Amino acid sequence: MLAVVFFLLSVGAFSLDSPLLKPSPEMFRRHREQFLGKLPPNSIAILHSAPERLFSNDTNYVYWQDSNFYYLTGIEEPGTVALFRPSASDGKRYILYVRSPDARRETFQGPRLTVEVATKERGADAAFPVSELEGSLWRADAAAPTRPRRDTSSPSRRSISLTEATRSGEKNCGRSSNGSGWPT
Repeated sequence: MLAVVFFLLSVGAFSLDSPLLKPSPEMFRRHREQFLGKLPPNSIAILHSAPERLFSNDTNYVYWQDSNFYYLTGIEEPGTVALFRPSASDGKRYILYVRSPDARRETFQGPRLTVEVATKERGADAAFPVSELEGSLWRADAAAPTRPRRDTSSPSRRSISLTEATRSGEKNCGRSSNGSGWPT
């Protein structure tokens, strides 16, 4: 009798530790195809993963991914950006930008999503480090990121970075020249 009770308790404890079932990558691919089908031609949709939330200077809350981002990508990692291009001429309709590897953080938080894993296992048509996102947005071809060229020969042709645009107080940037954030 005691052996039966012990067996039932051990089976119950094992069931609590069993891993949860993960949805198939095919499900997320179908969600992406439906989403891309609803976007207008020649448009771009950019989705950011949910940020990490700090509890008290050195402790993070348990991470919870943004539902919309997870629905389309199946990725449960912060610091990732998904770019959707329904009319991509090069066939790269789903592009991921992932965080760069950091051995120190990976020691405590586990392995990060890499560029190789993003393309092979997560279904991305292309993947790049998130540091290249800003440069790729300035190009006509977002799948081939490079830094924007600076052409200062004429004010109308001058390209600037997003951080410069928000700091400089230029028109249509949402900031004033006096730095208050209110139009002057």
